[in-house]
Amino acid sequence: MSVFLLFIGAILSIIGVIFIFDARIVSEKYFSMQDTNTAITGLKIMGFIMIILSWVLLFNNYII
Repeated sequence: MSVFLLFIGAILSIIGVIFIFDARIVSEKYFSMQDTNTAITGLKIMGFIMIILSWVLLFNNYII
């Protein structure tokens, strides 16, 4: 079970980093031009939250 949680935490962390660094590319590909800046902000916030959740999952599973 702990290996599964480690895998899920790592995947969430990777997806969060991709959302933060590639937010402009993803938003230009999937959203219209009027919503680009709003989509970029939303993707970066969602990526940050995903990273926080993945690290909480990893630290609660392995450190404590």
